[in-house]
Amino acid sequence: MPHLEMIYRVFVASPSDVKEERDLLEEVVNEINLSLSRREHARIHLVKWETDVYPGMSTTDGQSVIADQINDNYDIFLGILWARFGSPTSKASSGTEEEFDRALVRFKTNPDAIRIMFYFREGGPENLSAIDPDQLKAVNDFKKRLEGEGALYRSYRDVEDFRRLTSLHLREVITDWHDEVKKGGLTPNPFEAGAPHHGIGGQSSPTEAWVEEPSTLDADGEGFLELVDSATRQFEESTEIAVTLTTEITSLGNDFKALNEEIAQATGGDVNKKNVRLLREIVDRAAGRMMDFVSKVEAFLPRFSSSLNGALKSTGDAALLLPEFKDRGVDQIASALEMVVNMKTGVTSARAGVAEFRTAVAGMPPATTEMKRARRKTLALLDELDREWSQAIQIADDVERVLLDLASPDDVLASADD
Repeated sequence: MPHLEMIYRVFVASPSDVKEERDLLEEVVNEINLSLSRREHARIHLVKWETDVYPGMSTTDGQSVIADQINDNYDIFLGILWARFGSPTSKASSGTEEEFDRALVRFKTNPDAIRIMFYFREGGPENLSAIDPDQLKAVNDFKKRLEGEGALYRSYRDVEDFRRLTSLHLREVITDWHDEVKKGGLTPNPFEAGAPHHGIGGQSSPTEAWVEEPSTLDADGEGFLELVDSATRQFEESTEIAVTLTTEITSLGNDFKALNEEIAQATGGDVNKKNVRLLREIVDRAAGRMMDFVSKVEAFLPRFSSSLNGALKSTGDAALLLPEFKDRGVDQIASALEMVVNMKTGVTSARAGVAEFRTAVAGMPPATTEMKRARRKTLALLDELDREWSQAIQIADDVERVLLDLASPDDVLASADD
């Protein structure tokens, strides 16, 4: 049966080096829409030049073709930058900057008519020769400009981090905005195919459209309490994995202390022809222990990432049910919040241990080929673990904010104390 849906249009602005992220957003939006359409009769429509602009001509440049056809026809501006800033246009240093400038003018004219979100990818591409220093400088200069404009942007490490962040953030911003619309704070526009999308004062606002009920939607999806419980279990699993990894690091550190004592006893503080073979055996044994550590951590990291992603999805879906369950299910929310805080506390403490252990590993002398190889792999893994945990702490902060929005902070704290 057809039903009326609120359409929120998200415009994606970026240069060509983040194509993977642009493609991934299709998956993120489709996943959100499964819950959003079923529960709120709302939907996100992704606006990209690849899908929403037809070939054309302009008297200035190709960017003008994009600008003329999209015509500020969106509600949310989502910008992505990495190592490239883009090619200059007739109006700005790049197409992305020109698109941002248009969005910024709209925001300054009417802050309620548009949301602006920006993401920056950290690190460089694998092929370092592909980096253009001038392009990278332009990206960093634009970051500073955003800060001067009062913007809060988020950084991400890779496409998986990008998925996590945008999945949670888009759910949150749409939920907040949709709640405002339903309360009467913003009047939607009737939507007609091909019609210009203009709202209050010539600015964009969410539109309404009649759509057919998609056959893929599951009418018996998880309810609010099930979603919160699911998020709680998965945050608990993330915490357990973090504890396991911390235990492994502590164990390896203790083994190194024992090996150092063994080296001291074997050499008496003096390395010579008589004990060099024994010393090499001890060092290679230490290298083997490090490689065992690498194998164990490599096995646990995907599980940590998977449980964290699952917790994020469940929390985001629960947030979509916020209008119906405001200030209810407080006990479950308090339990989920406790697990988030526990995970954040445990990971924060673990990061300090990783930093200390990394210093010790980096200081190991390259005594043998096996030790050099083990040290290199261990340092790389510790750096990856630190980045993963740093991102987990940021995500925990986001989820904590969402959970506190699901129920009043006073009620959640009172339930946690009971």
